[in-house]
Amino acid sequence: MIVTYEEGAAEGAADGAVGATKVEAEEKIEAVNAEVVTVPEAEAAPTQATPEKLRRAKEKLEGEPGVRSVEYDHAREASYSPGDPGLRDQWGLKKTGFRSAWDDTRGNGVRVAVVDSGITAGHPDLAGKVVAQKDFVNEDATADDALGHGTHVAGIAAARTGNGIGISGGCPGCEILVAKTLQGRIGYDSDVAEGIVWAADNGADVINLSLTGPAPSSLLKKAVDYAWNNGAVVAAAAGNSGDGTVQYPAAYSNAIAVAATNRYDNRASFSTMGDWVDVAAPGVGVLSTLPGGYGYMNGTSMATPHVAALASLLADEGLSNEQIRNRILSNTADLGPGGRDPYFGTGRIDAARALHRPANQ
Repeated sequence: MIVTYEEGAAEGAADGAVGATKVEAEEKIEAVNAEVVTVPEAEAAPTQATPEKLRRAKEKLEGEPGVRSVEYDHAREASYSPGDPGLRDQWGLKKTGFRSAWDDTRGNGVRVAVVDSGITAGHPDLAGKVVAQKDFVNEDATADDALGHGTHVAGIAAARTGNGIGISGGCPGCEILVAKTLQGRIGYDSDVAEGIVWAADNGADVINLSLTGPAPSSLLKKAVDYAWNNGAVVAAAAGNSGDGTVQYPAAYSNAIAVAATNRYDNRASFSTMGDWVDVAAPGVGVLSTLPGGYGYMNGTSMATPHVAALASLLADEGLSNEQIRNRILSNTADLGPGGRDPYFGTGRIDAARALHRPANQ
């Protein structure tokens, strides 16, 4: 507890108060005429230090001559707020509780793979983040992004954060793996499957698949299963058809299928629906990195890296991919009909709730 003494109180007031109440003096803060004291009973047996016993000790101290006030020595937490100017326009990070979650973890060293159209690795908000890349379309070692889709997705998931420019990434400390499997907006299952396997083999903790199509593929399913069996979480876009057409790879059981919401927590009109949809995340008017700077995009492609970023933060807590999946799905803001539904799955993700759950849940 912290004891503050009256101005001008006799020098012996502190010793008298401490001696009369059987507390122990720890240190004095002379500039503000205060002293930190502990209750020996609480120190010796913390589990028996009931609020009632502490309250009695506090009240006894308050009654001693020369004592102005007594208060508990409360714990405080660091509150991380990066100074990136674009953060104020990243409504999705605020809506989904990432800014609170960063006080728990920033995902340092976790690897998130972006299997997409490539990346502009030299972008100021992505420079130094890419630890491995490969172009499966052109069989090249450099996964350059002519479309901008992959660069936008990568920024949402893991842009450099706290560098005073641009935007913030959902997983500030994440490393990025890049597998280029789309040429423009089109990619073939064979390239996508190779990209997924490569990401898993290169230590991806989380794999982001902001790509979709209505045709099932046994090859694609095997690749998703391979990644899952190697410990990776796979987040996949539910698609932008706006109807109930089943989309793959999102519909596979070892992927988390992600629908899109707007800033008002309404379902995005384009977001595909179905009983295979697992969760929802912000996907309308999402600001992120582009090859020439920054810009806004819409789609379940933008919603998915929010989930990938959350999975990455949870991976930093030492959880398995199954635990991460369960933590994400069971800690959402329930939208639409009560319980799980075809529009939002279990609900819109909530990073703060997911991170603040006990580690064994």
